[in-house]
Amino acid sequence: MHGLTRWVAFLGGVLALAACGEGAPGPRPPRVLLVGLDGAGWGLVDSLVAAGDLPHLAGLLERGVRAPMRSMEPTVSPALWTTIATGKLPAQHKIRGFHYTDPETGKPRPYDATKRKARTFWEIAGDAGFRSCILYWWITWPALPMRGVLVTDYLFYARNARQAEQRVDLNLILPR
Repeated sequence: MHGLTRWVAFLGGVLALAACGEGAPGPRPPRVLLVGLDGAGWGLVDSLVAAGDLPHLAGLLERGVRAPMRSMEPTVSPALWTTIATGKLPAQHKIRGFHYTDPETGKPRPYDATKRKARTFWEIAGDAGFRSCILYWWITWPALPMRGVLVTDYLFYARNARQAEQRVDLNLILPR
């Protein structure tokens, strides 16, 4: 990431984590931490942990649970991450890739959260009274109402356009 984008991402993460701090006094509900590294298999993670490059993740691995996963084909991040979030396949949640063809213009548009047709685990948890902190999950922009904090994946659109030395065309990103 470039300097400014990195700082915005860092600040968003810090603010989200701060907002997910302690709640009312009394017994705390169980906590779950789901860490996803897009495109990183256990071979890569294990080699980085062994080299001492991921000490905090190493600590989580020592105290947590991990398992190998099979992926869907094709391995397209927005579809995969939406499947994880909803427990539904792309045919059900309707996120099939990075872009869809706009029926009005015939032009490609990025998928966004308004196109998702299945509920996410954080929406379901919110209905049960639990708070969630979701950071940079694919297809979470625009942020939809939820119980907790959501820092959307919007920075990825801006970062990718910037790396390609293009202006961010908000008409392609903003839902109508």
